[in-house]
Amino acid sequence: MDKYSQLLSHPAWDQARERVLRQLFEALMFEEAFKKATIKGDLISIPAQGIRTGTEVSYCCRIRETHSFARHRIIEGPWRVEGDRWQPVTDLAQVLNELSSNIGADPARLKAFVSELRSTQIKQAEVLAQRGQQPLRTLSFNQIESRLTDGHPYHPSFKSRLGFTLADSALYAPEYAPIVTPLLFAVKQSAAVVSATAEMPFSDVIRAALGEAIWDLYQQQLSSRALNLDDYLPLPVHPWQWDEVLALECHEAIKSNEMIYLGQLQGYLPQQSIRTLANAEHVENSNIKLSMSLVNTSTSRVLAPHTVANAGGISDWLADIVAEDNYWQDQTRRPIILKEFFAVAYKPAYSSQNGYGAASCIWRQSIQSQLMEGESALPISALIYQDHDNHPLITPWIDQYGTHAWLTELFQQVYLPVLHLLWKHGLALESHAQNMMLVHKQGMPQRVALKDFHDGVRFKKEFLIDHSYLERLAEAPAEHSAVNPNSFLETLDADELRDFCYDALAFVNLAELAWFMEQNFNYSESMFWELFARILKDYQQSHPDLNERFKLFNVFAEKVQIEQLASRRFQPEIRQRVIEKPNPLAPYRAGSEHE
Repeated sequence: MDKYSQLLSHPAWDQARERVLRQLFEALMFEEAFKKATIKGDLISIPAQGIRTGTEVSYCCRIRETHSFARHRIIEGPWRVEGDRWQPVTDLAQVLNELSSNIGADPARLKAFVSELRSTQIKQAEVLAQRGQQPLRTLSFNQIESRLTDGHPYHPSFKSRLGFTLADSALYAPEYAPIVTPLLFAVKQSAAVVSATAEMPFSDVIRAALGEAIWDLYQQQLSSRALNLDDYLPLPVHPWQWDEVLALECHEAIKSNEMIYLGQLQGYLPQQSIRTLANAEHVENSNIKLSMSLVNTSTSRVLAPHTVANAGGISDWLADIVAEDNYWQDQTRRPIILKEFFAVAYKPAYSSQNGYGAASCIWRQSIQSQLMEGESALPISALIYQDHDNHPLITPWIDQYGTHAWLTELFQQVYLPVLHLLWKHGLALESHAQNMMLVHKQGMPQRVALKDFHDGVRFKKEFLIDHSYLERLAEAPAEHSAVNPNSFLETLDADELRDFCYDALAFVNLAELAWFMEQNFNYSESMFWELFARILKDYQQSHPDLNERFKLFNVFAEKVQIEQLASRRFQPEIRQRVIEKPNPLAPYRAGSEHE
C-alpha cells in the first residue's frame, strides 16, 4: 500500500487526471454529445445535475476552435461551477454521472465507461511517475516503440487496459520495457484456423515464423511425443493470457492433446499495442501479435479467427499491388508492406464466452528486416512526442532541414502513398499513427512502412481493380458481427470507404501533427493543411487518368464523417457511429481535379 499511496500524492497523479479530463471534454465537444451547452467568447458552459445535492451545476472550460475539423481544444479548465464556486474537476465518476442526462447516456454503458477512465488515470499516472530520463531519440526502434508513453491522443480511454492489475502492468506493459517470454504450444490443425503467405511452401513459412532455433525445438518436442508434425501448428501464447484465460478454458484441450505445451520462446519486448512483441535479441526476426483478453482504448484485444484467416491473403494482396505499381519506379521510395505472413487461431469445436479469439497469433515481418542500407525507422506516433529533455523528439530534424522542407517530404513520401492506394486501387487502410512508420535517412523522410492489415483494410468490390484475391478472404461470422458490428471488410459505398481511410489518416493522425507543429514550431495549422493540399493537387494533376477516382473518393469534400470514439462508449453499439465535420482540406480545393 505504501507504493500505492505514494502514487496518489505524486505530481503524476494530477497530470494523468488532467489529461483524461481534457481528452474527455474535448471528445464530447467534438462529437456534439452535449444536448445543452452555451459558448460565450472562449468559455463553454455545460449544464449538469448535482448528484448529491440535486441542484443545478455546470462544467466550464476555456476553449479554442482549431482549423482541423473544427475541433475545440481546451486552453484552461475544466471547472465545476456550483453557484459562485468555481472548483477544478477532480472526480471522473462525478463528472460523467452529473452529465449523464445531458449526454443521453445508457446507464449500464456509462458505468463501464467510468471504469475505463479510472483505469486509464491510474495506469497513466504510474507510467508518468516512473518515466525515465533518457531521450527517446537516442534509442533503438524497438526501445522507442516500447517507451512511447502517450497512447491515443484523442480517445479519453487511452490507457484503460481493463483486465490488467497494476502488478500486471509492471510485468507486461511496454512502458516498463520488460522482457516477456511467451509460452509455445502446438495445436491440432483440425482445431485451428490458419493463414499463410502463398509466396513460399507452407513448411518454409512455419520455419521462417519460428526462426531456426525454435523450429528445431518445435520439431524435437513433437517427435519426442511420437506426434506427426503435419498434424499440428505452432501457437505462441502470452503468459498473462495463459494465467488469466486459457488455463481456465483449455484444460480439456491439454488433456486430449489438442493443445500441447512445448516450452518457452526467447525474450520479447512489448510494443505500443501491448499485444505485439518484438524479438529482444534478434531484431530482424518476425514480430508476434498475440491474443490478450483485455480492453484497451475501448477495444477488445483478442484476435478473432476470421481476421486471422485473412492475414496472409491481405498481406500478399497489398505486397503484390505495391510491388507491381509503376508509380513507385524508384525502389528507394516504394512503401514497405510488413506482411502478416503466418497466422494461427485455436478454434475448438465447442466455444465459450471467453474462448472466441482468445488463443491466436499473427507473425509479422519486422521493420528491421526490410530496411535498406542507410535507412532508419521511427513510429509515426513518435512525431508528436515531447521527449524527456522537454523538446519534441523531431526538433533536431526540423532544425536541420527546416519545417517546410521536412513536412513536404513527409507528406509526399509517407502520407500520399496511402491515398494513392485508395484512389488507384480502391483499398482503404486504417492508417492511424500506430499503423505507420517513417522510414528516414538522418531524419529526412524517404518512404513509409505500413502494418496491421488483418482487420485494418476495407474495400467495395465494384471499386477494386483486382478481384483475384477476394476468394482468400473471409467475412466476419454473424455471431461476431452481432457483438462487434465494426468488424467488416466491405463498405456500403464510396464515401464510407473514403471516410474509413481519411478518418484514420487525417483526423487521428495528421490533425494531431498539425496542432503539434503549430504549438511547438510556429507552423500554423492552416499552413500545414494548405501544404498537404498542394501535394495532393500536384499528384492529381499529374494523374489525369484517375480523375474519375478523385471524384469518387473526394478528399476535398466540404464535409467528412468521423467516428465518435467516445460516444460509442456510453451509447448502444451500432455498425458506424459517426458525425459529419468540416474537412480541413476543403478550403484549398481550388485547382483540384474534382473542383
